[in-house]
Amino acid sequence: MSVYRMLRFTAVVALLRRFRLRLVRLLFAVAFALVTAWLYGDIATFIDERHPDWSGPALALKTVLIYLVLFYCIWEIHRMIHGDSGIEPTSPPTAAREQHSPGTLDQLADKPRLRSRRDEILERPQD
Repeated sequence: MSVYRMLRFTAVVALLRRFRLRLVRLLFAVAFALVTAWLYGDIATFIDERHPDWSGPALALKTVLIYLVLFYCIWEIHRMIHGDSGIEPTSPPTAAREQHSPGTLDQLADKPRLRSRRDEILERPQD
């Protein structure tokens, strides 16, 4: 396997991992559209034989379903390209929360040995 093929394969796998949920939704939507289009042939034959006046609305319903799936797929692809994840960013921690729970770095900064070492380095004469 050449390096180019390996890098291309790695990039495709990374994209598939990143957009896994959206791609699965797209595949289900496309499968739904294909099954609807495939089954419509049998349904259209039945409607033509039993209720010919319903063939127009059935065709319109099938067309609406197929186009809705198409628009959904285009919308999902647009979201994948432009990076809209739909997840709101988390807010930074509030000052009140920081005061009540000191972090490990705050506890480490209070150590006397660390404080004296820091003072030695800061007060060192520069060459």
